[in-house]
Amino acid sequence: MTEDLFAAIDTHSVPIEPLLRRLLERVDADDDFREQLDLGGFQPWPSTADEIDCRNPWFFVIAMNGGGSAYGLYLHPNARGAGGILPWVYWEHEDDTLHYLAPDTARFLRGFVATLASYGEEAETIELVREVFAELGVSFEEPAVELDFEATAPWLPPIEDDVRPLAHYLELTSGSPDEAERGLLAHAMGMGDRDAEDALAALWATQGRTPPKTHSS
Repeated sequence: MTEDLFAAIDTHSVPIEPLLRRLLERVDADDDFREQLDLGGFQPWPSTADEIDCRNPWFFVIAMNGGGSAYGLYLHPNARGAGGILPWVYWEHEDDTLHYLAPDTARFLRGFVATLASYGEEAETIELVREVFAELGVSFEEPAVELDFEATAPWLPPIEDDVRPLAHYLELTSGSPDEAERGLLAHAMGMGDRDAEDALAALWATQGRTPPKTHSS
């Protein structure tokens, strides 16, 4: 392949799991596998959120879904699991929101295969993808759970009716910075609120946190 699937990952020092690295290496070396993933709605394109007009810089794209939305990792320190493992989330391009999918790559890939089956994808595509995932180290002995594209998580920005007015989050920046950050991200994302973006930049400077790339950078 002419593209470097690891360029953005290496540039921004994204700590991916060995399983995900093996997956991307296989995609780079196996055109048939890549084609079947593509047909199943998983088009690898590791990149920062601003490349797809997602206004949450903690989201790091791993693959597009073929319809404008994306699968990726959430890089925020509060989202990391044991050993620093990054959870998988889904970006919905229609309203610029993020939804929780899985705590690690193995469970995401198992869920992806289960979701393909539930959508009635071609048996050939499902079997080839499943076989390669197994070769890469994914165990299918445990019952797979379909991906839930509406799920939330306490470390993700609130959605719709759960979003409070901007003034509420501005008041929280000193006393409850984590809640303030999540709320400000909600306003910056779907609403594109510049005041929220400015407040986030000031908050991150105070906390010493540096997201991979802000939307305006």
